Amino acid sequence: MVSRAQELLSKGAELDEVLVELRRIRDDHLSRFTVTTLEFLKRGGRIGGAQAFLGSLLNIKPILAIQNGVVEVAGRARGEKKALAEMVGALKHWGQGRRQVRIFYLYCVDPVAIDPLHKAVLELGPPFEQGQIGELGGVMATHGGPGTYGIYAYSL
Repeated sequence: MVSRAQELLSKGAELDEVLVELRRIRDDHLSRFTVTTLEFLKRGGRIGGAQAFLGSLLNIKPILAIQNGVVEVAGRARGEKKALAEMVGALKHWGQGRRQVRIFYLYCVDPVAIDPLHKAVLELGPPFEQGQIGELGGVMATHGGPGTYGIYAYSL
């Protein structure tokens, strides 16, 4: 959102226009993340020990989203490939009918973790525009742990 505000201001937009655009993005965006291990969700109290044990045994990957400033479960997948497919599928579905979608790739500690996601999104083609690659903020990184990765997207 900060980069979008800077972009608009550099094009001469008034502050009121920028604020309207930022509110629109806040209310209409897509975020999806998954974790490498359930250990950090367990440590942070997001899931119980039994749930973490069974999830690890079955190779369950939670798909997380940020909704109204809160981290919520948006789905579950069995294995890394299915988690990736679910995140890309959610992006594709959300992006239908939109002229242009800007995507940001986010990771925790391991930037290579986003490579398969980045490749899969590139294969979608328009209306998806590649945004920046960056490290997750402290809250998501703390709850997800190293290897957590995902996307944040908004329409232009």
